Amino acid sequence: NNNNNNNNNNNRIFIINDGPPFANGSIHLGHVRNKIMKDIIAKFKRMYGYTVHFRPGFDCHGLPIEHKIQQNHHFNTFKLKLNRKSLNNNNNNNNNNNNKIQINDNIENIINHISSCRKLVISSIESQIKDFKKLGILADWNNSYQTMQSNYEQMVIHCLANLYERNFIEQKYKLVPWCCNCRTTLANAEIESKICSNFSSYVFFPIHSIQINN
Repeated sequence: NNNNNNNNNNNRIFIINDGPPFANGSIHLGHVRNKIMKDIIAKFKRMYGYTVHFRPGFDCHGLPIEHKIQQNHHFNTFKLKLNRKSLNNNNNNNNNNNNKIQINDNIENIINHISSCRKLVISSIESQIKDFKKLGILADWNNSYQTMQSNYEQMVIHCLANLYERNFIEQKYKLVPWCCNCRTTLANAEIESKICSNFSSYVFFPIHSIQINN
């Protein structure tokens, strides 16, 4: 698993930025094609004397992981949220006690949900690394980065703050796809559509005058 070319005498460095796959299960043909293409480029550069830095990564956040947990546990994980009405309801002591119990239950469910996601991610990373090694992918597997690592999250926040301070971030309105089940926005690549027949028809007639009788 040595990621560097020891025969490099020209101090030439080639870096491959690995776009991380989701750690939500075993690899599929998309993973295979992606990693093999990168591995071909890395090996080609090593043959020509480059020191190649190929550090693989794993995406540990997002809907695919939560969908996997939802399928395994057979319930809608996206409904795990605090009830804001309960937080703002201060009518009497009985209601307050009931609200506290409900809030505590929801918090416990959310913590369990996060724990389940983390366990799935860890097992998926171990499985994917094992399969990538079987494919002969030469990368720095012992030093892979994971988006759930605290240092990675800190780096993202730091970069975002830097962009904000330099006025590269602005707030605007934009039409985005919305998932009613997941209660979040979707990327265009996450949308699956199918052709269906609809026998409804809409006909528009011009209205010249309207008379309303009381």
